[in-house]
Amino acid sequence: MEATPRWFEHSSCHGKVPRKGLCCYLPHRLYAEYRTQAFLCYRAEGWLDTQFLPYEDENVPNQTILFGPNMLSSKLYQLCSIEDLELGKILTRPGSLFVNDLQNSNEFTKEIYGIVKRVFVLCDEDKLMKDDFQKWMIDNSPAVETKELKGVDHMAMLSDPKQLSVCLLDIALRLA
Repeated sequence: MEATPRWFEHSSCHGKVPRKGLCCYLPHRLYAEYRTQAFLCYRAEGWLDTQFLPYEDENVPNQTILFGPNMLSSKLYQLCSIEDLELGKILTRPGSLFVNDLQNSNEFTKEIYGIVKRVFVLCDEDKLMKDDFQKWMIDNSPAVETKELKGVDHMAMLSDPKQLSVCLLDIALRLA
């Protein structure tokens, strides 16, 4: 896995959503403009042992972000099994905040989303994207619905895969 210097290269569903598609956003797949806001406004002490480093490619002006083991265990994987945490530590790679790309990107609007229905899935134990910030995202996004997962941290698929799967299945059955 390599660091991705541009946010549109990072998006896992970019160009893959069918015309009558459905997108479900989890906090770790934030809308581009909100992601920048979240990371830039996070208090310095909240980053713990996270490192911000320049890209090796001098032609890319962005910085990389590398979560340290304390950040992973206390803010991202705090409700996951020790095995998932340890695997997360092994697989951690530098990522991008995409600040330069996001500052120049278009705002996500109804016109840009088209007919794709959006649902925001709020994780109530997410310590990276705090509750008030998730609610701010909900208030400022054109989602048709908000679902809340109880007792789920930032890594919803690892901390409670059954609850997340039931939630996503419900969304797909009702809105697709």
